[in-house]
Amino acid sequence: MLFDKHLDYFLISNDKLLEVIIKEITQHIEQNRLSKRGVEKKTRHDEYLIASKIIDALYQGYFSIPKTWVSITLRAKHYSKKEYGYKNFKKVVDALKDKDFIKIKLGTEYAGKVTRIFPSDILVAKFKRIGFRWRYFPYDSKSEVIILRDKIKSKKITLTTPKSKQANKYKSNLNKINKELTKHCIALDLDDKALSIIEKELIHNI
Repeated sequence: MLFDKHLDYFLISNDKLLEVIIKEITQHIEQNRLSKRGVEKKTRHDEYLIASKIIDALYQGYFSIPKTWVSITLRAKHYSKKEYGYKNFKKVVDALKDKDFIKIKLGTEYAGKVTRIFPSDILVAKFKRIGFRWRYFPYDSKSEVIILRDKIKSKKITLTTPKSKQANKYKSNLNKINKELTKHCIALDLDDKALSIIEKELIHNI
């Protein structure tokens, strides 16, 4: 069974923990451009942004319990409203494949299967040298923290969050709590053997 989480749902840190790996990808793209003329500063910035996002997600997925593949979308229309375009996204994915940094399982829109990526042995070795570190992830107070759902004919639907004083108070309190939690490391004080047991139990029960 493959456990996956979409790239859009991974948090991205502002630290430089994975900077060396990210630069390997952006340098590979730069070295393999057919022409460097007319390449805008924004294009290079977008390539760096995408590489950071994907490498960070792969790092988090690898150290998750259980290990998690990163699902990505390879349809151009998905990126029409993104701050970076599909061509830049595809360029980074191709660079990751060229460097043999990822394993990839292609999905098909027809079969309703997503494309998944996972760090290759080469990238895993780099992650292990860095180790699993506690990191600060900036909290996005604009994200929706109150989500209302209902069922209509056994189909789950998301309802509009009511604009009331009570809902605003709940949202404010949750944002305060979540923001404070991001400043602390909450971890299980267990050895690798115990963590392995927990991982097996989680896989069995999912």
